[in-house]
Amino acid sequence: PLQIAKKATPRNPPLIAILEEQGVNIELKHLIETKKSHLTTDEVHNCLDNGANINATIANNDSLLQLLIANDGTPEMITAFVNDFNANISTININGLRPIETCIMLDKDPFVRLRAFLKLPKMATDLFTNSKLNKTLLQFAIDQNCPGAAKLIQDELNFRLWNCVAHANTNEENDKIIINELRQLTNYGAQINYKHHDSMYQKWTVLHFACKTATKLLVQYMIEHLKADYTLKNHNGDYPISIAAECGHLAIVEYLHGLP
Repeated sequence: PLQIAKKATPRNPPLIAILEEQGVNIELKHLIETKKSHLTTDEVHNCLDNGANINATIANNDSLLQLLIANDGTPEMITAFVNDFNANISTININGLRPIETCIMLDKDPFVRLRAFLKLPKMATDLFTNSKLNKTLLQFAIDQNCPGAAKLIQDELNFRLWNCVAHANTNEENDKIIINELRQLTNYGAQINYKHHDSMYQKWTVLHFACKTATKLLVQYMIEHLKADYTLKNHNGDYPISIAAECGHLAIVEYLHGLP
């Protein structure tokens, strides 16, 4: 078709451009399928320099990133596709699957591809749910009978929950932002009462941490809306109220003291 378009009179430049892009996209697709885990960034660069579209779709509306995952692409190449070549991680195929769901279905222990995907800077919190499938990533992994992947996703959600509270302070406006993020993370499967294993905070829950750094507003929200358990002890045997008292947060102490 490309040769026919080039010989046609009058020539149709837009059509020629489309056909040329299709040709180089097919070349990139072929490289992914044949080179598999041996695909190099130089090879991808060459195709892109020749006009390939990293976000071109193929059969079933799959993306080239999904094709890479299905063909044993390395974690490094997945990262390069997204970070360096700007592959769209939100593309949905005809089955409602994005690259992350493809990764959950195909990756095996030790889940090196899924680990890399979850740590991508573009893997924002709102991508932990799929509106097309109407389910969270965690639920998708459970439904696919992938307990290892489900644990990895929950660990990542718990890690983000901890980091979220770590950014809390005594500014109530800041805590309102934190509250929105906490609500989102717990809705997607983060465990509010998970005991974290940080070198400085052994077996602390996020409520322990909030009692150290945040406001009564945040602590109250965590208990009343997210069902944070204020009766749990950390590694040293401290309750959240003990942490609040030690840090001089009297409003939090009074609130916790008044709870049943």
